[in-house]
Amino acid sequence: MAKLSMGDYVQHLCEAIDAYDFPAVTYDFGPEPYHRSVPKREITHENMIEVEREIRKQLFSVGLEGVKDGLSNVLYWGYSTLPGRRNNRVERFRRKVTESQLAILSHVVRNMQGTGLVNIETIELPHLVLMPFVSRIRMILDPDNYPVLDGQTAGFANLESFPPLKHLKLYTANIPITVQNEQAYEEWAGWCRETARTVNAFPESPRKDLRAADVERGIAQIAKSGRRFRALQILLGPQN
Repeated sequence: MAKLSMGDYVQHLCEAIDAYDFPAVTYDFGPEPYHRSVPKREITHENMIEVEREIRKQLFSVGLEGVKDGLSNVLYWGYSTLPGRRNNRVERFRRKVTESQLAILSHVVRNMQGTGLVNIETIELPHLVLMPFVSRIRMILDPDNYPVLDGQTAGFANLESFPPLKHLKLYTANIPITVQNEQAYEEWAGWCRETARTVNAFPESPRKDLRAADVERGIAQIAKSGRRFRALQILLGPQN
């Protein structure tokens, strides 16, 4: 597969990032119980950076209710294109999560060094134990350095010329958190960070502010549009 020139590479990736259209929403859980029949409590944000800031503020709350709302919003936002599943997951999470689990999670996020996915997974938070959503928590805590890793990206794991995901171990349709998969995620995050730096440093780049999270979103946007060949070209990197 022919690699793109640096100019074309930067252009295609930046255009995809700008076109990213995943719903930028959270939910105002407030003091009342969550209920799917109150859509007016959904908050539409200007962009994904505002979503990240809102959930990150909740995850770092002093009170456990704030932490609970933050984790609930990881699910609410993550499943925003699947409202039926979203409502089910959020309702069950809020009903089943314990104060002890929330306290441990709060301690982990405040003291996290490195990736920390296994530390989050071992808390066994309801519906927050597999890579797609645990990596969402990690991304929200530090979007400059950590992206999401979900099934769409994992579909490129067998691409021999893309080493960062070659050690990723899939089980049917799931991506469990294991020591091996955490290492694969760290390699994927490192690739996203380096790609962001490369694009930001390119003199003709229209974006100078890309983060690891943005790079993943650009690839996701390309893949979602059915342009797998273009996504592969982005993963392979530009011409030297």
